[in-house]
Amino acid sequence: MYYRERVLKILPWSEQKHREEDWCERPPCKLTVEPILQDESDFLYESQPELMKYKAAELSINLVTDWYWKRAEEIENYSMQVDCALSLVRLGMERNIPGLHSLCDNLVTLETLVYETGCDVTLTLKDLQQMKDTEKLRLLMMNSSEERYVKNAYQWMVPFLHRCENQSPGLANKLLKEYLVTLAKEDLKFPLKIFEHSKPACQQKIISDQDLLMIIALECIYGCRCDDQLSLCYDILECLPQRGYGPETDITNSLHDKVDELEQILSVSEILEKHGLQKPVSFVKDTQNSPEEARKLLIRLTRHTGRKQPPVNESYWMGLLQDMLDMQRNVYTCLERDTCYEEGRQAGRQAGSIKSMANIDVSTSLNHDKGNFES
Repeated sequence: MYYRERVLKILPWSEQKHREEDWCERPPCKLTVEPILQDESDFLYESQPELMKYKAAELSINLVTDWYWKRAEEIENYSMQVDCALSLVRLGMERNIPGLHSLCDNLVTLETLVYETGCDVTLTLKDLQQMKDTEKLRLLMMNSSEERYVKNAYQWMVPFLHRCENQSPGLANKLLKEYLVTLAKEDLKFPLKIFEHSKPACQQKIISDQDLLMIIALECIYGCRCDDQLSLCYDILECLPQRGYGPETDITNSLHDKVDELEQILSVSEILEKHGLQKPVSFVKDTQNSPEEARKLLIRLTRHTGRKQPPVNESYWMGLLQDMLDMQRNVYTCLERDTCYEEGRQAGRQAGSIKSMANIDVSTSLNHDKGNFES
């Protein structure tokens, strides 16, 4: 049986008889003895009468497609032999039977999950068909160790994404983005490995579209809820293309601007970490345009420093003031620079550091003089 040029052709069995029929086996005699010939295949349908619809000399192509689907599902369900069900479907596809691609894709995914990834061996085709593609992708990579993660990504994740893309153009990028952003909420370790193998210098990139690379990287960093991932954020930043790489479009230039902004935001997160006030990167992003939140952050920063034991020295206070000014200049432009001096002076007063207050007053005076000179 094969399907070609929109015509289903059923080929007759290729039979070879080992002897000639005896006279009593020929139709004239058999019709005399048995006027109503019994169909010797009836026993096949006694336990499954629903299969009778497939017993016909002329079959529609839809009925043939339905048979392949039902038969493959039964093989997998009753025997748990995914490879046998997949072999049947591939035979149908070789014969150009339409409508089998999605079933074949699911069976390939199931075969990978059952035989290669170490997933639950009791997982069935029915279970898989009820899952969303994001859940299938998560299962494929769930048991991957840190050492084998990249290899498994090329071996399992990339082919799965290609199959999804063939079924629905644009779906692969959407799935990969959702998967990585979800991972990044708890840990940037594995997303970083994907970004490292998507650098512009990589020959075989996992993420080949450099705009998409920047989009996913930004969402991963800002979506991370942990406050101990700063070094990984900088590592991800190193994976992104430099301005001027590849074709320049308005979207690309806008993304580079956002990457530049991220770099400034990371510098503020680094300052907070240096002074023992760790925050997720998203905190700085979310508060950069709020004068009230920005001022509260400066207050927490100075009070945290004032409570340190043993008390910090004068140079530390002046260093903190400079860091606060850098924060205001790079990210918290919603604040006046005088606010930094004011909070530094207040913190020095509460800490009982007369010399710090004096130094800050001098810095404030110099800052005003510089501003007047520039104006």
